Amino acid sequence: MSTETEKRLVNLLSSPGGTVTVDSTSSTSLRGAKQSQVADTTKPVSVVDTDTAKERLSFELKQREENLKACKNAKAMMSFREKLPVNEVKSEFLKAVAENQVVYASQTK
Repeated sequence: MSTETEKRLVNLLSSPGGTVTVDSTSSTSLRGAKQSQVADTTKPVSVVDTDTAKERLSFELKQREENLKACKNAKAMMSFREKLPVNEVKSEFLKAVAENQVVYASQTK
């Protein structure tokens, strides 16, 4: 998880209600000098607020995914993936993974 995402998640979860303990460590370097910052904070969060925060984070991540899919490089990558032999059995493979704990897949020519 990136530092930015971690900070956003902490901010989303910090609202009145129950309690959540957050222990985050971040390091940044500025012109060769390193600064470390450790924060141990207890902030109240209710279950409803947590669910709302999860929904907001989910929405934000979905938006990022859609933006990446619209990118020219992503379209080229998806086009390449569609040409791979495994693409022909993609739905069968995903169904097998969903239905079974262990799936053995081997490449045959």
